[in-house]
Amino acid sequence: MGIDVFEHVEDFRGFLRAMRPRATWKLFHIPHDLSVQTILRGRGVMYARERLGHIHFFYKDSALMTLPDCVYEIVDWSYTHAAETLPSRALRTRLLNVPRKLLRVFGEDFSVRVTGGSSMMVLAR
Repeated sequence: MGIDVFEHVEDFRGFLRAMRPRATWKLFHIPHDLSVQTILRGRGVMYARERLGHIHFFYKDSALMTLPDCVYEIVDWSYTHAAETLPSRALRTRLLNVPRKLLRVFGEDFSVRVTGGSSMMVLAR
């Protein structure tokens, strides 16, 4: 399992390649630090870097391209919506959960790309 790991690793591609022979099945949880609202706010990406230690930033497409680049076959994936499901979130996060849910009318991808607050779980081999 690589749960919220490779966004912290300087040579994340080398790390992923080295991890590949360790098991047939891999489960990755990849934070999405890039969204329209984090870019417009400006502080979202800096928060991920300064407070969480992320040195690489992903969104759905960049995450899903990285794994095949490192010779993984993606079997399945889905979003995880931590901003909406984990307890004790800040008021700002709870307020932003309203448009997150409302924008899902236009599709989950659209909502995540615009408002953020999600990561993705990826099953690969």
